[in-house]
Amino acid sequence: MAVSSEFFCENIVAFAQETQGCSHSSPVNEPHYHSVSNCEGCVQNSMPLVTQTRFHLSSEEEIKTLSLKQVPKKTQDATKWVLTTFNTWRESHNLHSSVKCPTDIFDRQDSATLNYWLKIFAVEVRKVNGEQYPPKTLYLMFSAILRYMRSINPEAPNILAKNNPAFSQLHNTLDGIFKKLRAEGVGATSKNAEPFTKEEENKLWKSGVMMGTDSPQALLNSIFFYNGKGCCLRGGEEHRNLRVSQFQRVEGGYIYTENASKNRSGGFAQLNIANKSVKIMRCYDAGERCHCYLLDQYFKRIPSGSNHFYLRPLPKRNIKQERILWFSSVPIGRNKLATIIKDMCKCANTRSQNKS
Repeated sequence: MAVSSEFFCENIVAFAQETQGCSHSSPVNEPHYHSVSNCEGCVQNSMPLVTQTRFHLSSEEEIKTLSLKQVPKKTQDATKWVLTTFNTWRESHNLHSSVKCPTDIFDRQDSATLNYWLKIFAVEVRKVNGEQYPPKTLYLMFSAILRYMRSINPEAPNILAKNNPAFSQLHNTLDGIFKKLRAEGVGATSKNAEPFTKEEENKLWKSGVMMGTDSPQALLNSIFFYNGKGCCLRGGEEHRNLRVSQFQRVEGGYIYTENASKNRSGGFAQLNIANKSVKIMRCYDAGERCHCYLLDQYFKRIPSGSNHFYLRPLPKRNIKQERILWFSSVPIGRNKLATIIKDMCKCANTRSQNKS
């Protein structure tokens, strides 16, 4: 018997009768052999059942969306900004110069053409206020151009490769611009995010309204502050993606497990990297400022079954209504989350710029 063309079927008649597909003449309990290709009922009914329940039917839009997810949202936005800046420069240059920059320069991907026009772009590009971009920003702009070219054609020439002689003029031009800007002090200072000092944190607590557990908004602000501090969350996007299921209650505290972040997106290069795990232990000496205590207070005041972490506070709730839910099941929007720290600092009359 050829296994590839026939199979031994002991109860297949009963299965076929249940699915109203196969009409074998043999009794239900009588073993028999039959060919899959010759059994219309099994082919039309049994086989598709397995296929439909096991495999997912994809679409072009879904595949395109998944391929774009390899690039962080902010990186995509930066690429769009650079392309807009380049197109604005090209229009201005073509308006005032007899030598016109081609509109399809990135589609052509001709090394000589790219080398010629990109070095001119490097010299002429300016901010809206007319100032020159710092060296690091200028380099990142060319990285974005390369990223866009590679999205069109994975084999596009590497305009930033030092060992590519086709772009030696561009490299020399950029090198000269960087040295000139360095000598002029352009880009000498950087805007790095600064952590809150102990004095600033105390000031937030003393403000009363914006930190504590006496009201939904105060509790929300407190938990937002200590989630960022204790779980090392970067920016509003990681706060927005936070889920209740990432916090596991254990003896003495919680364990927070990171799903994905900017530096740990989980791509090809990070398949063997374990998810970041943070232990949040109960600290009784900290009182209301204990992160574990705040999580306990927050979780018992949000609706059960909701996995979004940050939920909209309900109006007219206070400490006297401990057994009443303080939050709705509606998640807080990204824009609102992005202003929480700013609003807290404004209420406490402390500086919020470049704070994280």
